[in-house]
Amino acid sequence: MMQSPTQGQYSGSGFSYRQGRTYYVPGKKDTSAQTICLSILFVIFLIACPLILFYAEFNFALLVASITEVAPDVIDVDNPHQVPWHGKKYIHTTGMINYDAEVVDEAFHVKVNPALILNRKTEYCQWMEHRHEECQTCSEEGEDGKTHTYQCNCIIRYEYTKQWSSFRINSLLFDQPGAHYNPQRDPFPSQKFVSQNAEVNGFSLKPALVNNLKAQTFYVDWNDFAQKDPHWYDSVWSPVQKYFGFQKTHYRLQSELNDVRSSVAAREHAFFYIGQGGYFFSPYTPSQSEMVLKWAMQGLEGSLLDWQIGDFFGCTPGDIRVSYSTQFPPMVSVIGQSNDIKEIGLINAQDGRMQLGLLQEGDVDIENMLEREVNDEKSSLWNYRVFFSAWSAVVGDALLLYFGVVYSPLSLACATMGVWGTVLSLFEGYADYSVSFSVLSSFLYFLFFIGVLVATVACSPKTLETKGAEAVMRRYKWMFQGEWVEENKKGKVL
Repeated sequence: MMQSPTQGQYSGSGFSYRQGRTYYVPGKKDTSAQTICLSILFVIFLIACPLILFYAEFNFALLVASITEVAPDVIDVDNPHQVPWHGKKYIHTTGMINYDAEVVDEAFHVKVNPALILNRKTEYCQWMEHRHEECQTCSEEGEDGKTHTYQCNCIIRYEYTKQWSSFRINSLLFDQPGAHYNPQRDPFPSQKFVSQNAEVNGFSLKPALVNNLKAQTFYVDWNDFAQKDPHWYDSVWSPVQKYFGFQKTHYRLQSELNDVRSSVAAREHAFFYIGQGGYFFSPYTPSQSEMVLKWAMQGLEGSLLDWQIGDFFGCTPGDIRVSYSTQFPPMVSVIGQSNDIKEIGLINAQDGRMQLGLLQEGDVDIENMLEREVNDEKSSLWNYRVFFSAWSAVVGDALLLYFGVVYSPLSLACATMGVWGTVLSLFEGYADYSVSFSVLSSFLYFLFFIGVLVATVACSPKTLETKGAEAVMRRYKWMFQGEWVEENKKGKVL
């Protein structure tokens, strides 16, 4: 299957640009729709953040409790004959993956072996709309004697870029949906495939366990020689890439793709292999009724004769390209539960509340495997905790305003970091991490707010004349009414 040189643009970004319409809106900016959307997002933000953090903390606690339960009963074995006949069959083994372990994408007839995991990545050629707004700042004095500032005399510009996207974009709400129509076809979305016949030291690995593999990922590229196309800079750059682990492409012979032509993807959706990075490509061919409807929409919006350079370059909206990545570590370490038919699967821990199974690249002993699993989960948990700090700042600020406290931003930042660090140190200090203790995490952020409030009052014990819900609404009035209010009498910014 030869690579098509005319399809080179489809293996790149496919980027092209198109200028949309420009509007001038005199007078005060209408923020009603924006205010409704922001208000909804604001409420979702306030409610969802603590729930997400609690869910992450609970899962982490459940993982540690499961590992604590399972670890003492894990035994190290080299073959199925060493597995005990009775009792808990929690085993650890390290060995080479069988060479005939393979992963198959039946839709494309793509087969990779040896391999444990094959990821199909689907990308869509789509228009993206970009809205730019420039407004003047106007002010007026209200009946309450306060100066109200608002945005006015706005210029709104629309721009469009056409590029490959990992998700589909609905163009019906675009300013010009006819000229920038995005077909929504998606015959083969992104998907993960796992090996059904992987073996280690005579043990068969169940697909659910293989799905937990932690190993380096390589992009797959098929060509005539199963190697990277030579370039003049390879003599210098290739050793550097190899030393730092940047070589993440797995090259295979293109002859392995001979069955692609008879696949469902090729027969029903015209997919073919174009190479140039390992891409399969499917051009979009609109139906006559679709074209008539598009022309009608363009006529209504006045873009039927609005031809631009961006219309003739890059990919065509509706085109689809597919690429693959794989994980194929030659040696793996496994912790799982064995059964009487020489299979290793997941362990049911904590009375079935969690299924635990570890599959990691390399020769790793029991202790290091468990420690790596906990550390990886803890790193992910810290991302949630950092995101939660934004929620803490908003709610902490609202509490201070409610009680009428004037604070120094620096003192608040110091108090926040100090109390947050103290809470986390107490949280991490429990060596025996139990699931019951994770329930306490739902109260940790309340403790955090009380600590910030007390520390801030001690740093800056001044009070505002206006407090309570009114002060909070003034602070966040931009969120609910699209305005920012200043007190011109006393020079206080709320």
